[in-house]
Amino acid sequence: MISCAFRELTVDDGSGVFSLDVKYDPDYFSLAIPRGFKSEVLPIWQFILQPNLEFSNDIEEIDPSA
Repeated sequence: MISCAFRELTVDDGSGVFSLDVKYDPDYFSLAIPRGFKSEVLPIWQFILQPNLEFSNDIEEIDPSA
């Protein structure tokens, strides 16, 4: 849905891409689906992104002779 709306504002079927940006606030393209929404008619997955506070980006040295 969002990509179709963005495409309508940036692509013309006859001449192709006419804009790489739109003059709309990004909220214009957001979907307001309440947390915990459930429906038999419109089953959707909801993901809640959270940082992994235990993540470490320490890189182990790999022994090339092994």
